[in-house]
Amino acid sequence: PRPSAEEVTAAPVREPTAPSPQDLQKMLAEAQTLLTSRAANLEFSLDDETGKTVVRVVDKETQEVIRQFPSEEMLAVARNLQRIQGFLLEDRA
Repeated sequence: PRPSAEEVTAAPVREPTAPSPQDLQKMLAEAQTLLTSRAANLEFSLDDETGKTVVRVVDKETQEVIRQFPSEEMLAVARNLQRIQGFLLEDRA
């Protein structure tokens, strides 16, 4: 039998919950396995000029950067914008 309209609308709405520590550990282990199988390392650093966090996926064997977030181009744009902003503030002072 199909539920009535009242039963359908009365159903409680569940809010999404944060994953448990065990779930997080499992997801991290799966991510690590995936990265290891692809022969890649994650590297985290901080760009000195912008203060932005940089994440790189690096080939373990060749040390070649496979992917970077944000890209070097975006970091260069952010650096230039900061310099321009600095010049504008100096001109106003």
